[in-house]
Amino acid sequence: MLIESCVFDGNGAGDGRTHNLYVWGRSFTLRNSYTHRAVVGHNVKTRARNNYILYNRISDESDGTASYEVDVPDCGRTYLIGNVIEQGPKSENGGIVSYGAESGDNPPILYVVNNTFVNNRPQGGTFLQLRDGTKALVRNNIFCGPGTTWTGGSVEEDHNYVEPSGANAARFFAPGAYDFHLTRRSPRGIVDAGAPPGVAPSGFDLAPTCEYVDPARGRARPAAGALDIGAFELEPK
Repeated sequence: MLIESCVFDGNGAGDGRTHNLYVWGRSFTLRNSYTHRAVVGHNVKTRARNNYILYNRISDESDGTASYEVDVPDCGRTYLIGNVIEQGPKSENGGIVSYGAESGDNPPILYVVNNTFVNNRPQGGTFLQLRDGTKALVRNNIFCGPGTTWTGGSVEEDHNYVEPSGANAARFFAPGAYDFHLTRRSPRGIVDAGAPPGVAPSGFDLAPTCEYVDPARGRARPAAGALDIGAFELEPK
């Protein structure tokens, strides 16, 4: 299943069992799409055995009440690359990405590469909630806002930028308008600070090649020196 350049907004009956987007099967790809403001359920929920969640905007904003932004309840080989993922102040659950909360029926392998995570929930939360036994690579991500970066699993991590204060230390372009592009004022800990993401044993190239563009589009990620951390590359001068 491929879902590309689509918008999902405000779905769910408020019962916690209905979601903006709920899929299963052998392989699922969500790309260049915008899923936001789910009603109590999750903005993305997938039980697929292989998941490619690439270059999307996944968010609650000011009035969304979603539980998880991304829920992968049965594990599965999952590639979370180049996304903007924002939890809002009205989220029903402090977890932002949940992986394997219900079962380990699928291979517990997770790649979290070059995403921008922002937590606007004042009570804090957990950016990545991982099932015990999960093997996760967490590289080149921005984690902004109060909370714990991850719990559970066996995590190989490097070249991540963590700012728990909730202030705009990353110097995003317009965080109040949910525009998390980098600026010339973004710190050196982000700009040109990424590491080569490498290639998964499956043969899937983990390097981000695209960026999300509003509304529900994508473009090639600019090549400007060393790789920047997060979902966006600072525009060349």
